[in-house]
Amino acid sequence: MGASGKILSERGAYIVLFALWLLATALNIAKPFHLDDTAHLLIAEQIVNAPLHPMSGLVNWLDTAEPVFVTNQPHFFYYLIAGVVAVFGPSELALHLFLSMFTGLAIWVSYALGRRFVPQYALIITATLVLSPGFLINQNVMADVPLLAMMGLAVLILTGPMGDHKTGAKGFGVFSLALLTKYTALFLFPALIIAAMRKRRVPVWSLLPVVALALWSLFNIYDYGAAHILNRPANAGGLFPSPKLTFALICNMGIFAVPLAIWLMTSARLKWVWVGIWAVSFAAFYVVTLKLLHLAYEPLMPLNAGLFASAMVLGGAVVLRVGQLGLGLWHDRARLGGWLLENLGEITLLAWLAGGGVFLATFPPFMATRHALLLVLPLFILALRAQPLNTGRRTAVSVLLVWGLIGVFTTENDIRFAGFYRDMAPVVAARATGLADHNARVFTRGHWGWQWYARQSGMLEYDSVRSQLRVGDILVDPVDISSQFVADLDDYVVIDRVLQTPSVFGVFDTHRFYASGAVASPVFAAGFAHEIRILRKEK
Repeated sequence: MGASGKILSERGAYIVLFALWLLATALNIAKPFHLDDTAHLLIAEQIVNAPLHPMSGLVNWLDTAEPVFVTNQPHFFYYLIAGVVAVFGPSELALHLFLSMFTGLAIWVSYALGRRFVPQYALIITATLVLSPGFLINQNVMADVPLLAMMGLAVLILTGPMGDHKTGAKGFGVFSLALLTKYTALFLFPALIIAAMRKRRVPVWSLLPVVALALWSLFNIYDYGAAHILNRPANAGGLFPSPKLTFALICNMGIFAVPLAIWLMTSARLKWVWVGIWAVSFAAFYVVTLKLLHLAYEPLMPLNAGLFASAMVLGGAVVLRVGQLGLGLWHDRARLGGWLLENLGEITLLAWLAGGGVFLATFPPFMATRHALLLVLPLFILALRAQPLNTGRRTAVSVLLVWGLIGVFTTENDIRFAGFYRDMAPVVAARATGLADHNARVFTRGHWGWQWYARQSGMLEYDSVRSQLRVGDILVDPVDISSQFVADLDDYVVIDRVLQTPSVFGVFDTHRFYASGAVASPVFAAGFAHEIRILRKEK
């Protein structure tokens, strides 16, 4: 990168941004519906059928069909999905093109924030984020990339030139949409209020998200009789940060951090400090997983230890930046107001990162890369504000190319995972029907993408409370995915099974990217042969 850190001209940078968008879109455009996509599509169908009662329909996402209002999130994003479904039907192509617009927005926002705070590294930040498996995998038809785009855009608006009061309306208006996409966005609210302090009239617009939540809650009361944000499933983890969630959050942030950690350890002025932090953190991962959590060794633990250590390196750089800001404040204490105004942008980023870290280490029932995704931009920017890099252009490009290959390969593992359940649903349905006795019924259990495609194949959806299977009935059972509980499973016998053909793209078990918890391999785990069993009830 040389002294300036520039890799390309501005025109060349925009060509690269377009190429990144094309790559992300190409990997997602034909991907089968996967993981939470099914729940989103079912909620969107309810909106299409009853737009004024979006939460009054039923969805079977655990063990039994329950009202939509037991799910966690507000419905702005689901209304957008419903609009696409109303026009094009539940088309994979149409819905992934719809999601691609938010992917493009997220890419542009990442670059724009980089240009504002670390202009010489703006393209580096954006490419590192987009080429990460944690970004590419989490597109689907899920809300997390759109949420990142909207949150980043709100920060971009409110940390930019404060021309007039319309700046506040735009910034807090975008944030209101983010909040109505996922309540998780609440953690950004204090950071945005800090950013708005530069303009006296702008903070008045911070009431917009409050009004948006109030109107949404009134709509909930009209719909089903209660305010959704106050009547969601409670978090059983308490009101203080969980050590396990904190550990898992750091591990999941590591899936984004590797290239920047490599550059810090090889080219930054304090490179041997970063190498030391990486080495100590690598060893600490084993202490935490094997000694403190008493978890079993897994084959990919060294890879996950490397991710954890990489996140700790960037965290160390952020701590260094906090120290640098603290020293600046001490030397400039005579003009406290002026110092605060000059550094309000970085204080906003710190509030974004710290607020998100505390929130995500406290409230989610599990951890996932899509949670960490929301904190990556302030992490990257603050780390690079602390330590300028001296990496050469060739080295930077080489690291990004390898990083991109890892991202594409891991995403192909996920596509194959999703594709098995889409492709096998009609095959298994036909096979189960052929094995069923006269008058026997064919049920299936299982969620994620399988649930959507199984519905299309004509199999009956198993409900742990309502379904009563008779002797001779068939139960199709996808192994090792989230499924409804079957109390009398011992009364069934396996009469056939379908296995996924082994492939190089089955190396990773990518479901851990979506819900890893605090386990021995919080992100990467060895793949397994996906299996669907056909069972017959014998007694």
